[in-house]
Amino acid sequence: MRHFSSLLPCYFTFVPMHPLLIATLFLILGIGWQSWLQHSWFIIGTVILMLITALSLYTQKTRYLFFFTTFVLGGLLYTKQHTDHNKIFLSFANKPLACIATVISEEKRSDNSRIKQMLIIQIEKIYPHTPKPGHWYTANAYIQMYLAQPTNAVPGDTLAITGISIKKAPNESFERYLIKEGFAASICLPQLHAILLSRPQLNIRRTLWALKTDLLYRIKEKLSSKTFALFSSIFLGNKQMVKKEMNTIKDYYKTWGISHHLARSGLHLVIFIALWGLLLNLLALPFMLKQLTLLFICFLYFLLSWTSISFMRAFFTFILYKTCTFSKISSNTVHILSIVTFITLICNPSQLFFLDFQLSFGLTGALAWFNLILQTQKRVLGQNC
Repeated sequence: MRHFSSLLPCYFTFVPMHPLLIATLFLILGIGWQSWLQHSWFIIGTVILMLITALSLYTQKTRYLFFFTTFVLGGLLYTKQHTDHNKIFLSFANKPLACIATVISEEKRSDNSRIKQMLIIQIEKIYPHTPKPGHWYTANAYIQMYLAQPTNAVPGDTLAITGISIKKAPNESFERYLIKEGFAASICLPQLHAILLSRPQLNIRRTLWALKTDLLYRIKEKLSSKTFALFSSIFLGNKQMVKKEMNTIKDYYKTWGISHHLARSGLHLVIFIALWGLLLNLLALPFMLKQLTLLFICFLYFLLSWTSISFMRAFFTFILYKTCTFSKISSNTVHILSIVTFITLICNPSQLFFLDFQLSFGLTGALAWFNLILQTQKRVLGQNC
């Protein structure tokens, strides 16, 4: 009993009171608050800001003001993300359009799929078909396009596109998905009417796309259809190309209740890093050179695969761990995960409301939390003994 009571002060002061963790929690609260009470944000926010400012000045503890600043920042970023998404619909929704756009990403689908190609384009200029034509509107919006007939467009191409119409999302959940992905709209077309305006000789996106595509098709030629489906989906993260094959495989996994094994998670990157670390340890190389080589291999794997939120969480956590190693700074899993969570929500606040983010960051955070508790218990029990 004496040992248990001695654990409580260490547990409650070391983990919850760290500024990194508290700032992240306040950011999450700000995003959630703004999503729940959108219209009363500025009034209530102003009142709370005045109270917190007075409390900070009275207690001379500026950390209260810092925490509330992250709370306000979360709400403002969430509002800005939704406002930017809705801007394009104010003038151009449900109207035939012509546009000049750059191809950002291209994916071919399986031969048995009704959709043959998926394009992500970035609109630069819009020409609305109105009674007063002749004026191009500058725009900056991303559109996801599903095509029944594939085109020869590749990343980096600048296209003049006609005959498209931007429509509002059919329901709120799909609109939330579009906002989270950064798309103004998602369009299905039987055929894309486009003219190629330019194709630069050197383009980073096209180079990476060519490397990824060439690697994928070379591997496809050497593996059976089922093996390739598993390799493409789990190891490389490309699920769309093998969607039909994976649906058949998922049925068997669902029967046994182990379909979660088919989900690409941060664990796959951990296994990848562990295997390469084991191989590098067999070589008589300096420690720093081994770490730099491991970083380079993981960065190359990151570039040549299709990312997900859990994969990115694991990758950036690994980068921060190695940064601490190079800087000879002691690392803490809870603190590093707090930084990754904070940066992720700053860049994309809408991620908070999606299950993949909640499971990836929530479960990893819980495991890191309990691991820290066990370490604290062992240290305190060791001191008492």
